[in-house]
Amino acid sequence: MAPESRPQVTEVPSQKPAYPAERFNYTGTIENANKLIFENGWSLGLPVIPPTPERVKATLKGTGRSPDEILWVIPPRNGALTVELLAVHAAMAGCKPEYMPLLITVMEAFSEESYDWMGAATTTGSEAPMVMVNGPIVKELGIAYSSGCLAGGYHANVSMGYAINLIGAVVGGSVASAQIDRSVLGSRANIIANFFGENEDANPWEPYHVEKDFKPTENVVTVMSGDLIPLQELHCRTGTEVLITISSYLSGGARCFGGGAFVGPGCSKSYFLMLSPERAAILAKDGWTKDAVRKYIVEHAKTPYGATSPKWCAIPKDFGPVTPETLVPVFGNPEEIEIVVAGGPGTHSAYVRGGHGSIVTKLIKK
Repeated sequence: MAPESRPQVTEVPSQKPAYPAERFNYTGTIENANKLIFENGWSLGLPVIPPTPERVKATLKGTGRSPDEILWVIPPRNGALTVELLAVHAAMAGCKPEYMPLLITVMEAFSEESYDWMGAATTTGSEAPMVMVNGPIVKELGIAYSSGCLAGGYHANVSMGYAINLIGAVVGGSVASAQIDRSVLGSRANIIANFFGENEDANPWEPYHVEKDFKPTENVVTVMSGDLIPLQELHCRTGTEVLITISSYLSGGARCFGGGAFVGPGCSKSYFLMLSPERAAILAKDGWTKDAVRKYIVEHAKTPYGATSPKWCAIPKDFGPVTPETLVPVFGNPEEIEIVVAGGPGTHSAYVRGGHGSIVTKLIKK
């Protein structure tokens, strides 16, 4: 082949090694450092603590894992998350070294194929990460599980929630240039993830992780992606009244696209019902078990077929003919509904409507 007829070859820049993380010298004020960090896309707008080598080294003391170990190649940018890089972002968010084993497990849970991080990170919807912790580690680390557990004022919850989203955005590239989230409205939980412990002290049933065949003394993390939606009912006095009200709420907005139990491809069938201790106590006092609660909701949470999108509501042939007025179930089976107890005194509960992927539960190893 003559030289002039050879195809053009574009030089591909060599990939930077995942370890060690790049270092550079900087002299300036905290304010100027944060301006630099934000302008480079290394934060989500909230101030961070500059990750000096000394601070990162101190954070790494919280784990015995090798700093060069790659935990996950995070989409959509496919950035390699090493243990060291996790420590960098944990330090930036103000996390304590003892949070490292929990954060590592959270990242490993997010990396599970069934979670569908790619779908959750690139959706135009407002879903955000949710992390729940069970076991003795909740009290050991001071993770909030009672009053205001999803609010501020709790260092463990807020700092780890911030670290999680920093990693997703900066390492995974889940936001576009200039830190713009491409979802239609977005969610504040995409800055600080919903992070809390189950209120095992006030749970009248067995804790969530025990229900999933873990030992009471084991530390477990559960993750899902979804929208946290308040559920308010102030005047219920019996378990049946509580369930009537909850089923009414879920009939209106439980399933994305209004697709009901017969939702087509693209919608998650993961669902978290977060009961306040007061409401859980009323249900348990009246003899309601978790299984009975699930069955009641499946039987009573229904929505008119005419209120759904035909594209997303695939009615099976054995269901029979439907009209716009036909009530179709919101849930296909009781197993879709996960029940946990969280928060403090009061009547307010919530539900988390699943977005992409499924719920993932993993044992925390120190």
